[in-house]
Amino acid sequence: MTSLVLAALFLLVTHFSSSTPLRPAVVRRIGEKPWLGLYSLVSFAAFTWLIVAWRAAPIVWIRPPSVGARHALLALMPLSVLLVVAGALSPNPATVMKEGHLGEEPSGVLRITRHPTLWGTGLWAVLHMAANPDVASWWMFGAIGVLSFAGMSLQDHKKRRDLGIPWRQWEAATSVVPFAAIIAGRTRMRLDGGLAWHVGIAAVVYAAVLFGHPWIAGVDVVPR
Repeated sequence: MTSLVLAALFLLVTHFSSSTPLRPAVVRRIGEKPWLGLYSLVSFAAFTWLIVAWRAAPIVWIRPPSVGARHALLALMPLSVLLVVAGALSPNPATVMKEGHLGEEPSGVLRITRHPTLWGTGLWAVLHMAANPDVASWWMFGAIGVLSFAGMSLQDHKKRRDLGIPWRQWEAATSVVPFAAIIAGRTRMRLDGGLAWHVGIAAVVYAAVLFGHPWIAGVDVVPR
């Protein structure tokens, strides 16, 4: 369990460090692309350590598993997958190397939230914590959830610092909270930006994850 705790803390510290003065200091020394390469390697190592430590940790139940939580997981995971897929396939200035899209009008899932991937990952983490109420799972999924939800604010702060007025204009046309910009009238809900295709792709991905779950995580989650 000690290894899992250290892995979770390592994941958070290494990711949050990119929003501190450490990043621009390192970039000035080695350049932007080497930094991104180094950061990717560290991130891969952090997630690998976390997963390996989670698999090796003993199961200590916090409370008995809930059938209702499992049903909620199956019902809401399609939304999580859609947010991740649509976020990954959208020209989002909030993500690395896509700042060139700042001058464009938000489209597709970005009308709903400017952080769709982080929302999808955070929802995934919360749902899995509810369905897996053991200490090891809460450390792993909890770390990923904290990374996702805190990452939205940290990402906005970093973009404001690095991109200035163009980013603030993008912020004004979008929202962190899903649908807040639509409700406020700053944008409109439309099936543009490939959103209809993203729904179809997300459905295929969800089906693959659902039926491949025994090989991915060692647990069969298909209702019988």
